[in-house]
Amino acid sequence: MLFTPDLALWGLTRADLIDTLSPTYPQTARWAEAIHHAYPDVRGLTWSSRLCEPAPSVVFFGDRVSPTFLDSVDGPRLIAKDADLLKDLAQFALRTGITILNPPVPGRP
Repeated sequence: MLFTPDLALWGLTRADLIDTLSPTYPQTARWAEAIHHAYPDVRGLTWSSRLCEPAPSVVFFGDRVSPTFLDSVDGPRLIAKDADLLKDLAQFALRTGITILNPPVPGRP
């Protein structure tokens, strides 16, 4: 877990690792690699989303989970056929100041 108390144990803050911008993603990936190497029993990482706090974000280490690990998770949802998904995305966009241009209409190609 990469929440504030966990990061504090390593002398880090959210600003150091989680609340970063895309130019620092390669450094963030190196942290994940280091954790992967140092903790062979860890199957993945979780933290609270920077853009949609307190929603969780997760990453699984592919070499530590079975190929069927996520089979019970619903498959992809097609926005053009799923009115509920479109509503969810529109609500998220409003919360984060994102403008959706020409949104698809469910059921229409």
